[in-house]
Amino acid sequence: MSIKKCFFILIIFVVIINICIYFNISINKVLSSIKQLLPINLNEENPSFEEISNFLYNNVTIFCLIHSSPQYKNTRAIHQKATWLKRCNDYIFVSSDEDKDLPAIKGGDKDGYKFSNERVRYGLTYVYENYGDKYDWFFKGDDDTYVIMENLRAFLLLRNPYIDQYYGFKFILEDEYISGAAIILSKSTLKKLVTIAFKNNAICSNQSDVPDDLEIGNCLRSINILPMDSRDSLNKHMFVPTTLDEFSTNLKGGRYDGFVKMSSYEIKKGYPSLSEYPISFHYIHGDMFYSLEYLFYHANVIGKESDIYEHNKILYKILFTLFNISVNENSFILKQFVPNNCNVENSDFEEISDFLYNNVSIFCLIHSSPKYKNTRAIHQKATWLKRCNNYIFVSSNEDKDLPAIKGGMKDGYEFSNERIRYGLTYVYENYGDEYDWFFKGDDDNYVIMENLRAFLLLRNPYIDQYYGFKLKLNHEYMSGAGFILSKSALKKMVTIAFKNNTICSNKPNIPEDVEFGNCLKNINILPMDSRDSLNKHMFIPSTFNEFSSLIKDSHYDGFVRMSPYELKKGYSSLSKYPISFHYVNGDMFYGLEYLFYHANVIGKESDVYKYNKNSCNSNLNVLSLELKKFAKKFYKFNTK
Repeated sequence: MSIKKCFFILIIFVVIINICIYFNISINKVLSSIKQLLPINLNEENPSFEEISNFLYNNVTIFCLIHSSPQYKNTRAIHQKATWLKRCNDYIFVSSDEDKDLPAIKGGDKDGYKFSNERVRYGLTYVYENYGDKYDWFFKGDDDTYVIMENLRAFLLLRNPYIDQYYGFKFILEDEYISGAAIILSKSTLKKLVTIAFKNNAICSNQSDVPDDLEIGNCLRSINILPMDSRDSLNKHMFVPTTLDEFSTNLKGGRYDGFVKMSSYEIKKGYPSLSEYPISFHYIHGDMFYSLEYLFYHANVIGKESDIYEHNKILYKILFTLFNISVNENSFILKQFVPNNCNVENSDFEEISDFLYNNVSIFCLIHSSPKYKNTRAIHQKATWLKRCNNYIFVSSNEDKDLPAIKGGMKDGYEFSNERIRYGLTYVYENYGDEYDWFFKGDDDNYVIMENLRAFLLLRNPYIDQYYGFKLKLNHEYMSGAGFILSKSALKKMVTIAFKNNTICSNKPNIPEDVEFGNCLKNINILPMDSRDSLNKHMFIPSTFNEFSSLIKDSHYDGFVRMSPYELKKGYSSLSKYPISFHYVNGDMFYGLEYLFYHANVIGKESDVYKYNKNSCNSNLNVLSLELKKFAKKFYKFNTK
């Protein structure tokens, strides 16, 4: 057996041990249940995401039953099919009408949630009779559920499907039951539910007009199968019974308070109560299926990696301790994957983030309004804005708490030119010499600062540069996603363009983004290509929902018409390392913070580590070299 295959076996063992610890379960009889240990073609020391995903797919088989309705086929069901549902080992919908395209089986004559018990009961019976022997686990969800299947499989990997188990978000009404984020039943549980509980109406009601989740909880309890603790080892929730933004926000109100009252466990407001490896979300519609697909499987933050890759550090300890290996002139076989004097194989996210923070200094100017202080500005402060090297808001009123400077007398977007012109002048006069780059955004922008800094890492702030999402009206300009000016460009804009009203209008009532593009053009500073090396967009001038979705949208069509570049619908046009989004409000600031900095998919790795496999030092010189290698490969450096 090759060294790489031996290495992969050790990796799998350590991954299993880590999953045991993370999900707080026993390793008893685990190894005998593993069906596939080695991939056919192993090319790398670290297994790829595809290898890990395939390993989980082959070892944890899950059938997915989705409760739907004909009225939601085009707004929900087909979008589930296009995204996460394809990762189930098999699936079927149950609806009030048969539909061979989905496919959906007919379960009862009456449509609507109030008749869900009859429909879901029929669906579970159908699944048991047709697929009960073929699969180990059975997932029942709604057509507005989104599931990260790799995380679900990791959660189930060491659990025995031949014993009774029932997982999900646990509620308590009169008794405990699973609801909202869908339910997971083991093979044994499904069999007993269908062959015992469903056969006895005295212990399991067959009334059509009762909620299915509540009644299934009653049925299972009547045969001594109770909801199990489905949190991770830190008591954080993996099955999320509502939207991502509602559960991750610090804002009060909404359905969240109801979940707090009915939950069997304490729920703290905000994303600290959510697991690093979430499994499912609820109340997802249309565009948002594609957004979550993009954010979980395609987008990333520079330097962020899955905990799975921590196995490297543990593996070396195992190798050296158990086999008494020393690295010397005789260990030539091991040198291909154990570097000399190796203490830390990969720099961690904090090191990379700190390195970028200290080497790419960015001042952030945010255009706001007093009326948006509590719905936008304070939530920017609580999330991404704290990663700027410094920042200030410019508004129609001074506000020392934010802080905000006063720029002009009149509020409203139509007077933005006066306000931002004042703000940029203030920033140049007070901070122009202190920072290298200057970001101007709105109070509804969200920015991944690590990705912005990586984009700027190899660029010279002492030459004129102007980046963002490029639009074309009469001339090209940056709009929507905020824009970035180099130190040199800001200086010329303030000291030359702003001083001459014939080349840069000081009228207060014109859109600032269009006018600033004109001002910069008149001093020979043109918008630069701000896409990555694959021509994918990093500065996104609208919501991630709108840009990642395949659903047609007239607002999006406006960007297509005005963009000088081809803009394909869907997340295939978006960069793996996005920089900014627009039209973000309240709850969603925290939703994005959770997704980008706290949530993960089992096995997903940052590209930065692909350039660091043969390096063992975590000093700044090595880190700088690895980041520069990545930046040279990933970003464009042409000027137009």
